[in-house]
Amino acid sequence: MTITKAGDVLDISSLMTPPAIYLDHWALRCLSTDSLRHDRFLGAFRKSKGTLLFSWANVVEVSSNTGASADNIQHFLTEVGEQWFPLEINPIKVIEREYTTGNNSPCFAAGFLEAYCQCIHDGPLTLSTIVNLTQDDRINRACRENLEKLKREIGQLFEQWRSEQEFNIETFHRDPLADCSRPTEFVFNGLRRLIQKEKFKIDPNDPLDFLHTTASLAYGNLVLLDKHWADLAQKLKMPSDRVRVYSSKQLDRFLEDLKHVRTEPA
Repeated sequence: MTITKAGDVLDISSLMTPPAIYLDHWALRCLSTDSLRHDRFLGAFRKSKGTLLFSWANVVEVSSNTGASADNIQHFLTEVGEQWFPLEINPIKVIEREYTTGNNSPCFAAGFLEAYCQCIHDGPLTLSTIVNLTQDDRINRACRENLEKLKREIGQLFEQWRSEQEFNIETFHRDPLADCSRPTEFVFNGLRRLIQKEKFKIDPNDPLDFLHTTASLAYGNLVLLDKHWADLAQKLKMPSDRVRVYSSKQLDRFLEDLKHVRTEPA
């Protein structure tokens, strides 16, 4: 991502080039500390010329790390460089944008950059810079408060969904590629149905994991998630040529898939 600043106006150059990759926090920590996997990822990532999707949730989780773990992640994000895209973590906002005519990038997190606009200067904007800016108490507090508010809202939706009869929507079983302009709505409705159907115990981390899963499945190609949510994602049966999902035990398979990913159109 590159920023050109003219007064209070930001001109942003940010493209989501495939493969779009989403790393849950466990994956980010692993790839930044395991030297072999670190090198395998960066080599394949650079060769693929893909994009790392990064959300508010990622920023908040990264800013919680301290010591060597924090240093490793910062170094890793510096090496990712400009090949990243600010992903909107709020699925309600993205669904609304998907219904807006002329919105070519409904998952772009404009608020992501608005929080930093006073601190951003011309030139490349790396993720390590974003994380450094989050050390500012005002920005850090705002990020955490916004994420906690969103998690509470999702938690309330979980309670509402569990109290209803099983969700039934005719369009749920359609091919998710049938309407490529509204992928978030498909994933959101699919996960809602599974939350009602599966009857698993909801723990305090699930609202955040739901946010990770919805945002990443809708616009990512290679997605690494917590095992429980990776299992739920597989039950959506989205085409593997659109998105592939991995849990921690499948990390090496992800690295192999990234190494061999197609970078040229068929």
